[in-house]
Amino acid sequence: MAEARLLEEVIGALEDAQTAWQRIARIVKDLAAFERSYPGRTWVRLIEIVSHAMRWLPATVAQVSTVEVEDRGAPEVVASAGQIEPVAVNLVTYAATATPEGKRGVIVIRIGSNESGSARVGVIDHGVGIPPAILDRVFEPVFTTRSVGDGGGVGFGLAMNHAIVLAHGGTLTVESEVGRGSTFCMELPAATAEA
Repeated sequence: MAEARLLEEVIGALEDAQTAWQRIARIVKDLAAFERSYPGRTWVRLIEIVSHAMRWLPATVAQVSTVEVEDRGAPEVVASAGQIEPVAVNLVTYAATATPEGKRGVIVIRIGSNESGSARVGVIDHGVGIPPAILDRVFEPVFTTRSVGDGGGVGFGLAMNHAIVLAHGGTLTVESEVGRGSTFCMELPAATAEA
């Protein structure tokens, strides 16, 4: 009897999770489609976007980490600053949550370009890192690296960030090592005369 009730609860929870995932996947897909045709894109410098984003960081970031910005020069990009700025805020906030309890972290935002000339923003932390078993899943809707009791979200932020960057023709990737930290890297195509 107890096993049957538990099985019913598990099935119900899985059905709820599947429904939520499908709804969020639709939202992310719609956002990506909207962003591709978004008319408010202009030539912008990533250092300006990052500098403005730093004003919107939650107070909790400063409580646990020092944020350092390294501007190594990046080409201008054609983007919606209003969409890319929250991505920067979210990535820095996410990095701050990886700071080990009782320690003060350092988050480095490195702005530059990659080998192919695309603009690049790396958000580097020296936090707890992401286990290899879940690293490939961090951009999935409704996936979170934090446990329910940590007061974290439902795992929607990184999926939204990923969708926004993809809609701008860019990439958002992560490299991580448990106990040594993570680097989230956003790359956007350099603006061209045709843009």
